[in-house]
Amino acid sequence: MDKFEQVRFLVIAIALFAVSGVSVAQGGAKLHRVGILEPGPRNSPAVCPVGFQQGLRELGYVEGQNIALEFRYANGQPEQLQPLAAELVGLNPAVIWTHGLNIDRAKQATSKIPIVFGASADVVDRGIVTSLARPGGNITGIELRNSELAHKRLEILKAVVPTAVRVAFLATEFESAPDTAADALGVQVLRVKANHAGEFEAAFASMKQSRADALLISDGAIFATNRRQLLDLALMQGLPTMSGGPHYAEAGSLLSYGPDVREACRRSAVLVDKILKGANPATLPVERVQRFQLVVNLGTAKKLGLSIPNSVLLRADRVIE
Repeated sequence: MDKFEQVRFLVIAIALFAVSGVSVAQGGAKLHRVGILEPGPRNSPAVCPVGFQQGLRELGYVEGQNIALEFRYANGQPEQLQPLAAELVGLNPAVIWTHGLNIDRAKQATSKIPIVFGASADVVDRGIVTSLARPGGNITGIELRNSELAHKRLEILKAVVPTAVRVAFLATEFESAPDTAADALGVQVLRVKANHAGEFEAAFASMKQSRADALLISDGAIFATNRRQLLDLALMQGLPTMSGGPHYAEAGSLLSYGPDVREACRRSAVLVDKILKGANPATLPVERVQRFQLVVNLGTAKKLGLSIPNSVLLRADRVIE
């Protein structure tokens, strides 16, 4: 083989690796390219990507050696998710990973590149996958079952704040309010929309005008990323809060009931690993989180002048003093 043929062979080999989402790292090891669509800002406190990267490390992936992570940050601007998803698709990674409601944007961007979601809710009802057992397309991941938790969250909140009649539900425009659960408890849900952090103050002004007695925060990624800001605003307004995973109570929410999102996203790395080793996402079942934790923040209760009933404290998996 002459020099021209050697160069031609090398160019073709590199092109083939690029098409498959794999390149060659220093030392000759395969370098798997994984695109990450993150709704928040760079270096945000979002727990899901932190858990995912921890899971990759535990599986033996080292950035720059056998995996290359291509991050795209929407910086809390939902309208940026679609072009960023398209940009990732243009890089032709082996897998695209995301979390929250961003799967919709990734799904719109590609039906071929495998997509894994670290944590998202109600994916069958939203048409993301055909079924949990057999997703059927290019998407799989970890489901949080939010709609099934709505009644329990409101029930616990009502037990702690029995006088609450009007409960604000802070959500993005894509999320529906837990009206059925509210009706069963005799609570009126006041749906308040916020798609990014710039709308938080207006959202709380709306809650005040509506005379909300308490606040239920949805599990949207934008809220998790900005949870400290949200919870400070709620405390200033004297609103008892019920949120999702333990990371909310750790940040100051009066109550949280839900799965450990960090752990769910850590688990999603296993699905990415399987796909990188040749598995078809269409036949990789969507895993449902089975364990939910109730966390009570007594420090926040004291600031609000609330006493937590013993019945709730006895049910709590954790109490933050």
